Amino acid sequence: MAQLPRPLLGLYGSPEPIWKLGRLVRDTGANFMVISRKVAKLDLVSKLKAEGLKVFADFACFAGKALAQKHPDLWPIGEDGKKLPVEEWYLGLCPTKKWYREQLLSSIERAVRELPLEGVWLDFIRYPTKWESPQPTLRQACFCPNCLKLFRERTGFNIPIGDPARAAQIILSRHQREWTEFKIWVITSFIEEVRKALDKVRRGLVLGCFTVPWTDDDFDGAIKKILAQDFARMAEFVDVFSPMVYHRMVGKPVKWVGEYAQYLKGKVKPRLVVPIVQAVDHPEKLRPGELSKAILLAVENSDGAMVFTARHVAASPAKFEEVKASFARAKGRL
Repeated sequence: MAQLPRPLLGLYGSPEPIWKLGRLVRDTGANFMVISRKVAKLDLVSKLKAEGLKVFADFACFAGKALAQKHPDLWPIGEDGKKLPVEEWYLGLCPTKKWYREQLLSSIERAVRELPLEGVWLDFIRYPTKWESPQPTLRQACFCPNCLKLFRERTGFNIPIGDPARAAQIILSRHQREWTEFKIWVITSFIEEVRKALDKVRRGLVLGCFTVPWTDDDFDGAIKKILAQDFARMAEFVDVFSPMVYHRMVGKPVKWVGEYAQYLKGKVKPRLVVPIVQAVDHPEKLRPGELSKAILLAVENSDGAMVFTARHVAASPAKFEEVKASFARAKGRL
């Protein structure tokens, strides 16, 4: 892995809102930025690098309502045999479609070949679930014919591929353990393919992943059973884990940011953990100093902190100063 600054202190999103203020991203004290692939153009990346920042592109993997509407085979099928419903802005995608996985890999490889990036972060690298609430709706998926065919090939179980609802009933009542293992393989195998693609372009490119901030015990083991994120398995290929510790969204006190960072650090050693904390006022407005506390708790218990998002930092002079001050304090702790 390429040499990275310690602690890693960064912003997520687009730098444009900060530049429009007449400021630089480095004015916050950041030493890296993860930008959306949609804004990852050569001039923008080069400008960020001229500020002295490490720059990474974020790839949304298995989510996107517009994609599913354009390509119906990507719409995930639930245990009732029907399409999963859209939840507000969110719709997960079926992660087994070969053509789509190849398209994603090609896009990732092209980005690191054409742009002066230090690596990539994978987002929505999981099975479908909108998790950002205290009590998320948990649904098993995907039971489309392609998923069922792959599951039957890997296990030898005789399940009715043409009847998703019946197949789901058989799988979830008789073969839950094998189904969980299958889903973990689907997700982890794609991460492995990304790792190989990066190494093929250039050794040392960093692979990061945004992960859901659940423990093995939360929601009856849903991190593996529902989302198929097995952190120990992912750590074979991932360099940096960024748990999305959006404490307000999930109804946790700010101290939980440090507690979860410490938990994940213990699960994925020696890999780096750089939590991403919320600057977003949702579902309520953050209290003064709350963002700063979240940043410092992340740094104290892991390898750095990232802020979600640059746009929300730019929109609030108070938050801009909180980020600047807390990043300065974090560097002073070394």
